[in-house]
Amino acid sequence: CGMTACSTEEEFAKLIQDFSASVKDLIPDAKTKEVIAPDLGVGSRWIGTMAEQDDVGLLTHKFKQLQKENYESTIAGGYGEVRSIYSTDAYRIESNNGPEYRTVHLGVDFWFRAGTELRSILDGNVYSLVDHDRPKDYGVTLILEHRIDNFTFFTLYGHLGKSSLALFSQGDQIKQGDTIGFLGDVHENG
Repeated sequence: CGMTACSTEEEFAKLIQDFSASVKDLIPDAKTKEVIAPDLGVGSRWIGTMAEQDDVGLLTHKFKQLQKENYESTIAGGYGEVRSIYSTDAYRIESNNGPEYRTVHLGVDFWFRAGTELRSILDGNVYSLVDHDRPKDYGVTLILEHRIDNFTFFTLYGHLGKSSLALFSQGDQIKQGDTIGFLGDVHENG
């Protein structure tokens, strides 16, 4: 459509142009050799058929095998990817033409073992900490609110373990480098 995703996109880009953080700042256990980005998009031969996409055990096996084969690399990716795996009511909206599903992935996924520590890359406050426990949803989700030079923006961390729920309450202050949660296991992270 040619429109920006956010009316303050240019202002935000100027604000963070000098900011630098690495994946290791967010995930201390991250390997730094390279980033491997598996294709989870519509028509992906790696992810397979619709039946294979709905088989959590098979997908878990594929990711564990990918991690084993690339143990010195970080498995990550997916921003803006059109995915057919969003087939549950968690992504359903009613439109004028009946039900529709959000299919565009709006974040970056990282695949690490359950319990992997995450740290904040910026100072902020806990805006929200909830458990979206429906199938294929975010699982435990932390949203941090950040303010820099009178500009407010948010970062979202999903697929966390249930133990992360006990770390904070809404409004708590977070400092750069603080532990903000732990990745969840398959049965708890959506």
